Amino acid sequence: MTDIDGLHVTVTKGDRSNYVGKFFSGKIEEDTWHSAELTKIISGESKFKDKTSPAWIWIYTLLDASFSYTDSESGEEGQYIITEKSSQKFTTAPRESKAYVRYCQLKGAEPTVGEEINLTDLFGTKCKLMIVNKPGNKIIFHNIEKVSIKDIELKKKTKKVKTKVKEKVDIKATAPISNEDDEDDEDIFADLM
Repeated sequence: MTDIDGLHVTVTKGDRSNYVGKFFSGKIEEDTWHSAELTKIISGESKFKDKTSPAWIWIYTLLDASFSYTDSESGEEGQYIITEKSSQKFTTAPRESKAYVRYCQLKGAEPTVGEEINLTDLFGTKCKLMIVNKPGNKIIFHNIEKVSIKDIELKKKTKKVKTKVKEKVDIKATAPISNEDDEDDEDIFADLM
């Protein structure tokens, strides 16, 4: 049998060591927000029109109770995850990259051109996701349509400043004020007039 260049491959087992949970494979209710946490962003690849380019894979843990599981073999409990890919471009308007848009949505602010940022700062950010189901050949794909942190308790809480409350003085309990010294004070401003 003649081997045709580029069509000979070796089957290998997929590597999921970078992932941090089990993928949710069923339908997710659409047109509603789902609580989530950005768990990790890993490097990967994206293919488009036979071209492979570097990508980031954004891993979200679904926090709603309906997305919890118990592993039948190990008995381990956890929350399902979903992922989305973005290019590794980080560009602002007029053509904002998906990574830039997600960063802004998760941070609640827009970085300025030339600013150095670290995407690991986003890990652990609580958010809410709007998801659309896209049926595939054997599985259902979950496209994340919107991400928001509005009305979500933020990961980094501000420190509460403790202040000492001064002792209250009960005016009624103090000694009565005497008017005896008032007569001496009448001439205090006499030289100014």
